[in-house]
Formats: sequence, C-alpha cells, structure tokens
Amino acid sequence: MTAREAVAYHEAGHVVIARGLGYNISFVTIIPDENTKGKTVPPDDEERRPDHQIIICFAGPAAQVEFAPHSPLCKHDVYDDQAKAAHVALCNKIDDTTRDDLRHQARVLVRRHWARIEIVAKVLLERDTLQGQEVDALLRRST
Repeated sequence: MTAREAVAYHEAGHVVIARGLGYNISFVTIIPDENTKGKTVPPDDEERRPDHQIIICFAGPAAQVEFAPHSPLCKHDVYDDQAKAAHVALCNKIDDTTRDDLRHQARVLVRRHWARIEIVAKVLLERDTLQGQEVDALLRRST
C-alpha cells in the first residue's frame, strides 16, 4: 500500500459520500499541490447543509482508514478535514456530541458504499483526476 493509494481512497470517500448525499462534484484529483496530497472540489455555487458538510469532511479519513488503518497519508490532510468539520460545526452551533454522531454516520456510509469507493479510487489511480461527469458515470455503472 502506497501513500498515493491512500490519497485515492481518501478522496474517493469524499466524492462517493458527497454524491450519495445529492451534491455535485466539479472534479477530484490525487495530484498533490503545495497544500494537499489531493482534493475534491465542489461547484462554487452549491449550498450544502451543515450536517452534510461535516459528514463529507469525515468521509475521506473514514475511507482511508477502511482501506488501510495505518496508511501513510499525511496527517495534515486528515487534520484539514477535521478542522473544516469543526469550523462548520462552530459556525452552525453544532455541539460536540452531534459532531461525533456525524463522524459515526460518515463511517457507516463509507462501509455501506465501499464498493463504489473502491471503483472511484481505482480509476483515480489510473487517471489522477476525474471530472464530475466521469464520477457520475462510474457511479451509475456500479449500481
């Protein structure tokens, strides 16, 4: 298992759970930049429910852990997801207990949609970047 594989599963977790909750994806990539090892980018104009934002944040690390509990993905990337979830919770007055429940929901959703996460991760490993419509086509075929 490589760091690149861990990134692919991490990002696939974000993507599959976001789509499962009804949100669009502009693109997802495992090409690193100066700040992250990979990223999932939503459309600029799409509003997301705060609880869904938190679940999506936690879905990446949950998928990474499901794939490889001791994966070499940079702790910074996981910390960023946790910090985003904490920020959304704070801005929306979501308490710690509720945030922990949302983290649990993310783990449950990741397990439920694991086959789809694997499909997206494997294609990401082949192509490095997927546009939103490519993700949608993969998910339609996996139904």
